[in-house]
Amino acid sequence: MLLNVKTTIGKSILFVFGIVCILQFFIVFYRDTTIEEQESVQTAALLHESVDAYSSPNDSEHPFGLKGRKVAALADLAQHYSDNPSLSYSKLNDAINREFPWWDSERLSYIPWRTNATAWPKHRPETTGIVICAGDSMVFEAAHLISSLRNVIKSKLPIEIAYGGDEDLSPASRAFLTRTVSTVGFVDLNQIFDNNLVYFRGWSMKPLAILASRFSRTILVDADAVFYSAPEKIFDSYPGHRETGTLFFHDRYTDFRAWAPRANERRPWIGAELATAQRPPSGYLNTTSLFWSDYTVEEQDSAVVVIDKARPKLYLAALFAAWMNTPQVRDWTYELFYGDKESYWLACELSGMPYTFEPWYAAIMAEQDYLLLGGKMCTRHMTHAKPDGSEPLWSNRAIFKDKIYPDTGFANWTHWYLGARIDETLAAITMKTENASDTTDQASGSPSNAHTDANELSPHEETRRIVSSMQPNWDGWSTGGKDGCAQYDERRWSALSPRFRRTVEALVAEAEILNIRHATELGSAEEET
Repeated sequence: MLLNVKTTIGKSILFVFGIVCILQFFIVFYRDTTIEEQESVQTAALLHESVDAYSSPNDSEHPFGLKGRKVAALADLAQHYSDNPSLSYSKLNDAINREFPWWDSERLSYIPWRTNATAWPKHRPETTGIVICAGDSMVFEAAHLISSLRNVIKSKLPIEIAYGGDEDLSPASRAFLTRTVSTVGFVDLNQIFDNNLVYFRGWSMKPLAILASRFSRTILVDADAVFYSAPEKIFDSYPGHRETGTLFFHDRYTDFRAWAPRANERRPWIGAELATAQRPPSGYLNTTSLFWSDYTVEEQDSAVVVIDKARPKLYLAALFAAWMNTPQVRDWTYELFYGDKESYWLACELSGMPYTFEPWYAAIMAEQDYLLLGGKMCTRHMTHAKPDGSEPLWSNRAIFKDKIYPDTGFANWTHWYLGARIDETLAAITMKTENASDTTDQASGSPSNAHTDANELSPHEETRRIVSSMQPNWDGWSTGGKDGCAQYDERRWSALSPRFRRTVEALVAEAEILNIRHATELGSAEEET
């Protein structure tokens, strides 16, 4: 009996002790949680003060640099809210809306900090997807892009078509695209953004389509792009993409400044805006950009842009890029640059966010022209290589031989010319500079005593010649194609593989079918209208 009493008392003591331990645990946990919440609230308040400290840049002489500083502050704030989902993000939304009045969080399918909150539905949108801007004038190209991705390239990525109301992409055109690929979705930007504030016009729709897309990692693709391999298998293979969450592609290498009358103003303007943003040029610009080194007048081809919006700071960079295409500033940017194409990397550069470019400038593709005894007819299409440089990944300007003259028929690529990697090109310049320095030292120890020739090239002209010899020559592009095949290093021409050429044949076969359908179905609809 006594033994049973002692056992019962012992169990009771252990039970009470356990309860006390559990209570202590919850007290400590609650106290630590409360302290963490208080600290996160205090940090949010300080970050809000930092954002409010920047005045509106709209009336400034350097609005882009000031906007870059404010976007950087907003990006830190957005990151903090994403890292602390217990915070109510309404104040963050208000802060962003004050800076970008056309941004309406209630109308957008995907916002990174809202996704992390408990109020957001448990199902997540697809991680990666393609969004294409298309109007009635680009229906055939868009139809070929989506049908070739599905039927030829076998890509399984979800696809959305972004447009600006029925006047931009008619119901008949949308029905044609749906009959082409039944799973394609549509996003009417008029239903998401106030057109009185953003005033859709061509290129300006593209960065807004990135924001409007439901995909966390959005691949923006021009309607006239052509893929030769499935994008989902390749993008993560580019060095730097996983680290930065971005992937941008280079424009053509060219020093033909007649194409860009204000080309000489571009670098000084960016330098002035960087100074206003209180940022030195990034490591990318200083070490891996032929544009920033003044060897080419173009930098980005925006026919394909990859941005991981799940990263709050990149979401703010996408907002910044969209702002660059709004009416307040795009008259200036479109005069200095060519449409939207430099907006994306500039938004990252001016706000201090790392970004990744492919390691080459755009390649050239050509058709062997047997009537010219083995000569080549070059394309106007900019072409971009796979990560290993083995063959083309995608090109722009559709599947035509020449999009400007579609009656010439569809393409039959047989060769391509890929220049040297940018790091190899810059290394060759460094080697030339070092060798020149050694020669000067050996001559007599002083450059002033060395022999000079009136016809001798300046150091920068010499290095420019080195760069030109290692990159595709696009200067003949404006003459119609054939002269553009005259490359400095003919050994860089490579025959495209039989497998690649079969892919091109399949893409052309898809285009021929769509061409008939397009003429029949949409032609009949236009006649009825």
